[in-house]
Amino acid sequence: MRRLPVSKTILGLVALAVLLFCVNPLPARADMGIILPEPVRVEEPGQTAFIAFNGREEVLLLGTDVKVARATTALQFTPFPSPPKVALAPDDAFARLQELLTAHHVFYWKTTKGAGSPEATLGESEPAAVLSHQKLGLHDVTVVEVKDAARFAAWVQDYFRKQGWPARALSAEEKATVADYCRRGFRYFVIDRVELKETLSSVPPLTFRFQTPALYYPLKVTNLFGGEGEAQLIVCGGERILNRLPVFLAQTVPGPPWWQESTRTAVAPRELAQVAPGAEKLFAGEQEFQAFRYRGKLSFCADLWAENQALFWIGKAYYEAGGRRYSMDAAPYVSGGRTYVPVRYLAYALGVPEEGVRWDGAAQTVSLRKGDVTLRLKLGSPLLERQAGTGPSVSLVMDVAPEMRSDRVFLPARYVAAGLGYSAVWDPATQQVTLAPGEIAWVEELVFDPNPVEPDKGLSILVRTSGPASRPVVRLIGAGGSAEPNEYWRQADKITLSPGGPGEWVAGFLPPGQVGVYPAEVTVEGLTFTAGNWLLKVCPEGFLNQPGYATPEEAVRARFAQDFKGCSLREIEERPLLPDDRRDPRYHKLFLITFYQPYDGPVLPAGTHIYFYYIIKDGPAGLWCVAGGGTGP
Repeated sequence: MRRLPVSKTILGLVALAVLLFCVNPLPARADMGIILPEPVRVEEPGQTAFIAFNGREEVLLLGTDVKVARATTALQFTPFPSPPKVALAPDDAFARLQELLTAHHVFYWKTTKGAGSPEATLGESEPAAVLSHQKLGLHDVTVVEVKDAARFAAWVQDYFRKQGWPARALSAEEKATVADYCRRGFRYFVIDRVELKETLSSVPPLTFRFQTPALYYPLKVTNLFGGEGEAQLIVCGGERILNRLPVFLAQTVPGPPWWQESTRTAVAPRELAQVAPGAEKLFAGEQEFQAFRYRGKLSFCADLWAENQALFWIGKAYYEAGGRRYSMDAAPYVSGGRTYVPVRYLAYALGVPEEGVRWDGAAQTVSLRKGDVTLRLKLGSPLLERQAGTGPSVSLVMDVAPEMRSDRVFLPARYVAAGLGYSAVWDPATQQVTLAPGEIAWVEELVFDPNPVEPDKGLSILVRTSGPASRPVVRLIGAGGSAEPNEYWRQADKITLSPGGPGEWVAGFLPPGQVGVYPAEVTVEGLTFTAGNWLLKVCPEGFLNQPGYATPEEAVRARFAQDFKGCSLREIEERPLLPDDRRDPRYHKLFLITFYQPYDGPVLPAGTHIYFYYIIKDGPAGLWCVAGGGTGP
């Protein structure tokens, strides 16, 4: 049988500019774990897979390229959520896939930013059960079912003994990887015996067909290889699945670099049959077709598990997620018209790992971390704080608050689900809550942008959301009740914004009103958001957008830390205002600073520099702010 040449590649394209691309082919490789009978350095510099998914069943095409320090025999293993049917794919399957990508002009064009399934409670351990064993060309494939890592290790040791290989216990990392999959309900492992060579070894690809409630691809198993590499997924499925796939891919990596998306096209079932026979049977008509690529460290924090739904029932001490049932030690209930669910199980159902759930008894706070998103809640408080990566923290104003019952913390399911990108649907007939991935438009930023030259002329307002949203409304608390004879503030305590760029809403230049400090709230799609620094400051000179400080020196230090990250402040010296500055009522003080910059920046080279700041006092609040600055002599 003809081997798949290493030169047969999948098309990869990176955007250089709008509609300008360069071709960058990738070798066809697959994502598997590997067990060696003796210590040998292994490299898996990349992986590529084709996935066809119809919401109930998946066909996965995998090919393998692995390089070792010296020739050896190895066991490659891949975990699955249900027993897979394994078949030999056409030798040139990846070449055909490349032809399909080329024919449909598929290009990579942007980077997406933006979890594994929950942990199960396992019953009594059972021995590994061999479900099938077959010779497929050069493959020697066994499908086993195991309930825990110990039984998996016992099966591997027994296999080594039967092959006459030296006995070897699994490493701690190998055991931890298998245990992680078993805890999450992935009990079925395809184990393939392969011969590896010092050169890049290529094995004819296999197809796996299996039942799954979610589009699945095992990424965490790649962590056994370590190092850096590439992962590329070519996915065929419904528009709804592909629209949400970037959200789930972003949760597989702890931070940049992110996954890249390609352009999308439509393919007919007959075209899929040329790549992975059997994939065409999943669909009745044309389906969406798109590629996703990651380049960076092979250290994934989650598998790809998309379209995961979670079901809870009032009064029932169990829930379902990913088609599996899990036990709880407390049952959901309804209070204040909202469904409350035990925090730990709600977190697991929404893909939060066990280590991502934290309870601070002293502060009475709960934190949930999934990928780069962190949620924080406090018992009795209606605020749900959300932070994405190192971005600003924004709080959702809930109409209920977390509660403690029978020494268990319960959270309002709808709002916590929204913070992690899920929607909640309530069925009063069955007393069931369904949590499903959804397009939740969380407000991520509110910016008041004064006219930088003439702040008395007005300002613009910008709202950024995490996804597509209906028109937001900004409410300035206290503005509508102003006694100032200014019709704008009387009538426009609520400001409706207009569409700006992607995920952005804006309001044009607005005139100043009564002097004061006005906290702001943003309401979008029935949810209200706020943040501690959402303050519109109006002083006699116009609008101020900077935070205020008790002393001018504090204002200087804070602005320096913002403007010159990684630099050392050597000296702060107050200077008299220049004659021209004294004629400008906005400026009250002038400070000269000396600092050291250890790197070459876009404006200043490495070395010691002098910079000046103008300081203004916010009369109504009595606080000091930086009004401007520049380089000094």
